Amino acid sequence: MSYYSHYTLTWDDTLPEPTIAAIVAQWRSERPDVAYCMDADGEAEERSTWYNRVEDLTELSKRAPTVLFTLDCLGEDGARIRFVASNGRVFRIKPRIFWARTPISPESHSDE
Repeated sequence: MSYYSHYTLTWDDTLPEPTIAAIVAQWRSERPDVAYCMDADGEAEERSTWYNRVEDLTELSKRAPTVLFTLDCLGEDGARIRFVASNGRVFRIKPRIFWARTPISPESHSDE
């Protein structure tokens, strides 16, 4: 997704809150794209572009190797992608869509 996307970064916190908050704050301050795409809590108010997200997530996960980071991306066309990062490794996960079974039985349905 190299077009406008809405980004949300969350983390499974295994470090004390001041520690992870300081790591994320330092990481954001060194990367203008990240600072533009999300606030200190990992939330974005507007859609934006972030071309180096994999490299940036790799660096963040190296700084806090015991933390599992999740970056959710919602593209301007509705496409969803999730990246998970831990210990310097980043994986891209595509969503699976499952349709629920219809609650209408064929016998109770009519076209009239």
